[in-house]
Amino acid sequence: MKEYEKDLVSIIVPVYNVKPEYLRECLESLVKQSYKKLEIMLIDDGSTNGNGDICDQYAYHDERIHVIHKTNAGVSFSRNVGLEKSRGEFVCFVDADDYIDLEYISRMRQEIINADIVCTGHTKIFPNQQEKHDAHNYHYKYNMDVLGTVWGKLYRREIIGKSRFDIELTHCEDVAFNFEVLKGARYHYVFDNGYFYRYVMNSAVHKFDAEMLGKYRKVIQKVQNQSLDQDQMAAYHTFVCTIYRVLVENYILPQKKKVSEKISDIRKLASLEEFRESIQKIQRNDMSITRGLPVFCAKYKLYFLTYFIVNVRKYQYKLYSKRG
Repeated sequence: MKEYEKDLVSIIVPVYNVKPEYLRECLESLVKQSYKKLEIMLIDDGSTNGNGDICDQYAYHDERIHVIHKTNAGVSFSRNVGLEKSRGEFVCFVDADDYIDLEYISRMRQEIINADIVCTGHTKIFPNQQEKHDAHNYHYKYNMDVLGTVWGKLYRREIIGKSRFDIELTHCEDVAFNFEVLKGARYHYVFDNGYFYRYVMNSAVHKFDAEMLGKYRKVIQKVQNQSLDQDQMAAYHTFVCTIYRVLVENYILPQKKKVSEKISDIRKLASLEEFRESIQKIQRNDMSITRGLPVFCAKYKLYFLTYFIVNVRKYQYKLYSKRG
């Protein structure tokens, strides 16, 4: 059995074709951490824009950085490589276009003493402004904001065990991983905004994909096949309803159809087996008003309101992303 180095924090960063200036900002934030007992695993996933060379440059100047170059196989495969090759007692995931403040790892390391997973809030970065997202609603470990990402967390290696990311999933792979890892874990959350998440409108979850419905149905099946306890089942229904809203926003609305046809598609989506049960079982306190209102409209068959609310929300986010 592989032995891991005590107190060592392994930071796993999948690197693909993010903007080089974003990657440099990310790496600067990692090498300057006040907590020094780090190994920084940069998994170059076949970058074609020179990011692999940037990783090598940083590794040349800092022996804590280990670069693995490989052919492109996706973020899940890269994270799995990082998990296999790293040797820290603790694991932290950072995306290559994000960054963390210089005390972030130190604070997380202090908080995980009596826990297996520590979760924080984050700061969302738009072109010309920032939004702080506190961890005030993170007390429940199956909250969608907790389940939805692997960044913004510090994991104790032993709680991850043999769990790995499903390389067949292209959407919500973080959710499937966290459902598996969080079960039985001692969980702790802290009020901290030291993870800076760069909001990208053209990321996979925000752009139209004709195969999006099939990809989301696959991850729903993946989570459904796990042995879910009562708490996880409630979280599962919230997750499925979140996917419903995302599909309305990014799969149905962008299609070149009449409004009446889109509303009909919203109704048909709600009637699919994967979504029907969860929409009916979702409760008012399971989702925030902003996220939940389109789903509750669908629950009571007010599909035009679902269309209208999601359309307004999508327009608002476009405005945010273009400011600057």
